[in-house]
Amino acid sequence: MRQDTKQIAEQVRRDGYAIVRNFIDRNEVAILQAETKWLYEQALVHPTSYRHGNLSFEIFPEKHFGKRYVVQAYWFAWISKYFEEFRRRPEFLEVLDPLLGRNIKQVAQQIHWKPPGARLTGYRFHQDLRFRESRDAYQDIVNDTVTIGIAIDAATAENGCLRIVPRSHENGYLGLSDNGDGVLMKGLTHDDELRAVGLDPDQVVDVELEPGDAVIWGLLNTAWRNSATLQIRKAFRQPRAPLHRLRVVSLNNNLWVGA
Repeated sequence: MRQDTKQIAEQVRRDGYAIVRNFIDRNEVAILQAETKWLYEQALVHPTSYRHGNLSFEIFPEKHFGKRYVVQAYWFAWISKYFEEFRRRPEFLEVLDPLLGRNIKQVAQQIHWKPPGARLTGYRFHQDLRFRESRDAYQDIVNDTVTIGIAIDAATAENGCLRIVPRSHENGYLGLSDNGDGVLMKGLTHDDELRAVGLDPDQVVDVELEPGDAVIWGLLNTAWRNSATLQIRKAFRQPRAPLHRLRVVSLNNNLWVGA
């Protein structure tokens, strides 16, 4: 990572997100991909979705896709020395220090898989604050909690990369996808829903990343399902928040996978 971390922090505060190229060195990406493959195989040892403490695998049955597949894993550091050490990498603190300070806490650790053609792998527009306990503990939506997502494989518009509305954090918490059943992985957010909260659908940006690139965000986001013909997309997520501002804090490590 060679970018100026102060400039990254300024962009996140201004635009609600920032892309960090080569966050993970290209030489190390192959190790990350191999460890992610191992984790996927560990998940499929379980016949259905599995949870033990914070460790969790979300597994969809054959009826949805013709074979079982894993869509998400949570807090896999409990079973992986590699990912336990990965979440503590100095790059995270280096890039987050100008944003959150050094006294921070991780509240989530996730990997997302998107098999090509599989249903129920897209997400409606939402803000990650939706998943935090005691939302009123976050006085500043951007400066009190951010998420870092790392592309394990290339993330493209075709295979379901992150999509965001720049500067939407300036509108506060919008509550999109909070109404009704609140299911994120069912259907897509329509343009008129964005307009209803004062946002222009034409301003939506696809956040395309190469393996090892990262994106930091604290704003409205979505992701479509993988419409590519071959590639599974994989991604890693890790949210974090400053302890001194929060009664309850959220920290997320997001990893996106693809193959």
